[in-house]
Amino acid sequence: WTWVGAGQSSATWTVTPPGPGTYEFRLFVENGYTRVATSPAVTVGAAVGPTLAIAAGTLPSGAAATVTLGQGRGAAFDWLALARAGAPVTSVEQWTYVGAGVSSRTWTVTPAAAGAYEFRLFLDNGYTLAATSPPFSVLPPTSPPTLAVSAEAVALGQAVTVALANGAGGALDWLALAPEGSPSDQVSEWTYVGAGVASRTWTVTPPAAGRYEFRLFLANGYTLGARSAAVTVSAGTGASLSVSASAVNAGGTVTVTLANGPGGAANWLALAPAGSPPASVVQWLPLGAGTTQRTWTVTPPGPTRYEFRLFLDNAHTLGAASAPVAVLPLAEPALSAAPVAAAGSPVHVTLTNGRGASGDWIALAPAGAPDGSLVQWTYVGAGTAARTWTVTPPGPGTYEFRLFYDHVLARAATSAPVTVSGVVPEGSLGPLANFDGPRPPP
Repeated sequence: WTWVGAGQSSATWTVTPPGPGTYEFRLFVENGYTRVATSPAVTVGAAVGPTLAIAAGTLPSGAAATVTLGQGRGAAFDWLALARAGAPVTSVEQWTYVGAGVSSRTWTVTPAAAGAYEFRLFLDNGYTLAATSPPFSVLPPTSPPTLAVSAEAVALGQAVTVALANGAGGALDWLALAPEGSPSDQVSEWTYVGAGVASRTWTVTPPAAGRYEFRLFLANGYTLGARSAAVTVSAGTGASLSVSASAVNAGGTVTVTLANGPGGAANWLALAPAGSPPASVVQWLPLGAGTTQRTWTVTPPGPTRYEFRLFLDNAHTLGAASAPVAVLPLAEPALSAAPVAAAGSPVHVTLTNGRGASGDWIALAPAGAPDGSLVQWTYVGAGTAARTWTVTPPGPGTYEFRLFYDHVLARAATSAPVTVSGVVPEGSLGPLANFDGPRPPP
């Protein structure tokens, strides 16, 4: 404040506001707080200091990021850092000194992994933050990271190796061994991947029987980057389960063979979806006291991946697990033939994905006619899943081939229409020249 001055009806006063904010001037009379005039508001901004500008807000994986420092102090030990956006000031990915006497410079650096980053300016070789750039994002690599295990079933005490591929290379990315399905923060063992490391292996011995998985976490947190297939760790009985096939068609059978079983009276075999919890059992078989060798043949109920399990003592204590068995969807049968033919010319129809049942048969019929209205027919043949049948349609028209099951009119497949034109080579009709309708059904 200041006095206006005796006899002064106009005056100019210059003052420096004490800091950023919004101010106003006020005129008071008679040495009190009777206000008679107020100026418009005056906004005082913050003092202009160092700035950090970035070249791009989004970068592809592996691309370099550039920051530009403006109005730096030029102190010898001021320094620039690349850090994860929002990370503590001491969390630094890469850094460089600005340079003595340097107030403006650019710095180009390649972030090691996907994520959100920012550049920071620190003063005097410490962590006094003087400026922060806008955040920018580094996109994940085109090929996501993967974790492959050396075995999906091991005995207790046996090591298993996981192989990381296409890792992001973040300095604080880490691998973990964890019980399958457990929360992210429940891990058995862990290790850092290593700065700039995109491919590496890690060998670990699971601590107990059960099912485990390897996980890749990013940036020292619980952001999941990849997950391995499950690893079944058996109870170390020495027992093994081998399967007759690694893949079967739906409706097919698969046989499991138990070897070196412990022979417990309450031990049992189970068929379960691969990777499911221990209690998820589709079929099961008690073994009986003293049973150390056994085969068991089952028909898995539907298309998915299954595994056989040996459980001990009438409980879900895992003694052994088989390799997975894929049950493939049964392909639908199909009939294919040329869409156009000349009258009197043979037409070839090809069956694929047939059942091979002895009573299945193929017929030629007018397109859209009832199933009993057939022209010609033939059996497919027992055990035959694919075959070609050649037949000459009786005259011009539109026909279709049909596949029937089990000696009856149970249609399983129909070909696309076959159009037989009226152009007939001379003498080609022979005894069918007077054909006047479809033949009776078989």
